[in-house]
Amino acid sequence: MKRNFIIVLTVVFTVLSQSCTDSKKGSSEPGVKDISYEIAELDSTEIKADFASGNGNFFMRDSTLVFADMLYCKLFSFGLESGDYKGFSLGKGQGPNELAALMFAYPVQNDLSKVVIIDNNMAMSLYDFTTDSLANYGMIDFKWQSEPSSDYNSPAVYGAGDSQYGVRYYLQRDGSILTPVSIMSRFLKTVDAERYKQGRLWGEISLKGDNAEITKLEGSFPRSFIEHPNTYFESFDYVLDPADSTYYVTFFADPKIYVYDKNFRLKDSFGFENEKVDRSYTKGYEIDWETVKGDYKRVGGNTGIMLDQKNDFLLRTMLESSATGKIVMQGYKGKDLVLEGEMPRYFKLLGFYNGKYWGVRYLPYENTDNVIFTLYSFKIKEGE
Repeated sequence: MKRNFIIVLTVVFTVLSQSCTDSKKGSSEPGVKDISYEIAELDSTEIKADFASGNGNFFMRDSTLVFADMLYCKLFSFGLESGDYKGFSLGKGQGPNELAALMFAYPVQNDLSKVVIIDNNMAMSLYDFTTDSLANYGMIDFKWQSEPSSDYNSPAVYGAGDSQYGVRYYLQRDGSILTPVSIMSRFLKTVDAERYKQGRLWGEISLKGDNAEITKLEGSFPRSFIEHPNTYFESFDYVLDPADSTYYVTFFADPKIYVYDKNFRLKDSFGFENEKVDRSYTKGYEIDWETVKGDYKRVGGNTGIMLDQKNDFLLRTMLESSATGKIVMQGYKGKDLVLEGEMPRYFKLLGFYNGKYWGVRYLPYENTDNVIFTLYSFKIKEGE
């Protein structure tokens, strides 16, 4: 009887230990690689936009392509299917519906009528397309301090999320807005492995009152960051599956796709590497800037992720190398890789509308006389 009791305890503790490990590392059950779909009917449209500066970011809301212009502080709108110019919202200045500065602007994913605008000082505004109104909330309060900290549960060691390939925002039930955050090394006492053991990925911006304030921090880094540290390649893109409140996350530097539950706990991972992607990042916690600049010019990584619920596709784009701008797109059904193909250089996937997938060349063509945006559309079909 005593022997049986010991065996039972051993099994219980083993299961509990495995459960705790899985909550941090995620399940490692693999999918399969079965390329049975292909990219079809890829088409492009050039949009002449001489009235824009060419410096800014793109996003899509239903049937409209929007370019957020950093220089002119305007949101230029174009018909997605026609490419026709539809007009602009906002402007540069100090008056109503005007902005003093604009660093980037992206829509709230579960309420596309609203756009979050961040300026160079981390000041936040919220524009509503429906009412054509702009609300200014001032500088986002991260509780920054004059002295460095080691408290990763405090907003004081974070800043706004990396916007190189886009930022996603989600409206929460309590009215706050979920945003990715970045660890700010200059606010830390020491830069070491604790960064990835304790660091968080998301913050919740409370808009109660006249100010924007980070009130909660969520998520955790996967173990791969401890094994391959590089504080300059921590950016990620993510997408929410509203069916089960699951978040799919793709980090720039990591070939895996990570799955977080509705409470932002890491529960699973899957995904396949593309052998053409250069992931030869320099490892370490203190890397000199010249080395970092060399990495930026050379390496590739994951640049975006998108969920198409209607057709049951999870799509991910990957940059082969910064030197070439070549893009590869993967498509998953469940954990299985069913699509992999090349896309145009500097391609950014934006969304799905009217039976087609849409994207842009995220670096516009510019010369002294012209600014030209390139809009792409394509379909995904089963291979023959």
